[in-house]
Amino acid sequence: MKNLLTICVLFCFAPKLSVAQIKSDKLKQSLSRGVTFLLSQQKESGSFQDSTDHMFNVWETIICTKALVVNESAIQTNINIQKALNWLSSNEHSSGLICHNEKCITDFCIETSMLYLDLKRKIDPTFQFTNEMLYLEKLQEEDGSWKVQNPDVQFDFNYPSVTAFVLNFSTQQTDLNFNTEKASAFLISKLIPNQLWGSSWEYYGSESYTLWQALPALAREEKNRTLCDSLISWIIGQQLSNGAWNFQQDRSKNCISIELETAFVLNALLKINRKENRKNIEKGIQFLIGQQLTNGGWNGGFFPIPNQRYKKKEYLFASSLIVEDLKLYQSLIRNE
Repeated sequence: MKNLLTICVLFCFAPKLSVAQIKSDKLKQSLSRGVTFLLSQQKESGSFQDSTDHMFNVWETIICTKALVVNESAIQTNINIQKALNWLSSNEHSSGLICHNEKCITDFCIETSMLYLDLKRKIDPTFQFTNEMLYLEKLQEEDGSWKVQNPDVQFDFNYPSVTAFVLNFSTQQTDLNFNTEKASAFLISKLIPNQLWGSSWEYYGSESYTLWQALPALAREEKNRTLCDSLISWIIGQQLSNGAWNFQQDRSKNCISIELETAFVLNALLKINRKENRKNIEKGIQFLIGQQLTNGGWNGGFFPIPNQRYKKKEYLFASSLIVEDLKLYQSLIRNE
């Protein structure tokens, strides 16, 4: 009886946690579990690769490392990050660009390369990309676009997402000779009313993939303000009541998960960081926290190419991007 009375007294006089504090604690716990999961997936070589198919092991190593680097104050002494960087550097093309898989080291993939260069810039903001930029300048098409370059793509090479990746990287640089105006115009010209950039992208089958890179790039240009306002308004209108985004029309086939689609959208909105969208971002974050698996990772669905030889899951991609989103959100609320 005495012990029960003591517990009651302690409970009554214990400081009550606010809703904001509870949410913050859940965020920290989710983030800690997510980082632990990612670290558990690193191979002895330093690479990260999905256990069902290694076809994107360079891409996945970049994505996982980028997530670990966000808000990391000890990059140079972090053994996991350094192992990943060493492995990636051993897979560079002679141009300094990189392919999505270690087997295609004699080629390069523009989208993978842009994420790789962005990772290197985060590691060392003073890094000069002279050789890489010369290659990319030569590859810009007359209409302002870049073609995919991926050696595994056998048809339609002019996906809007490729140009979006380059534009997003180049708008953060001031010393490039790219024609960003033409690139921006090309990207805008590919918009489909009420469908963003369509869902024909060969690899991920969702406009949220292009949106992930295109929206932050376009939003940096003040002249695109009205267009971006319209796009963001449409995107917010697509958010489900549970906080998620789902652009997939047919989920009976292999496709990426709702979690990965939500992560794409949130990443773009977090980088733009408009206060009027804060509640939508918070709802999305709470949805993702609620979807975390017992192992600390997230379901990414499937790589959606309709080909029997591709039976690849996307849990590493989803988990990495969601960890990055959680870190960006955590930084956002800390600075308020």
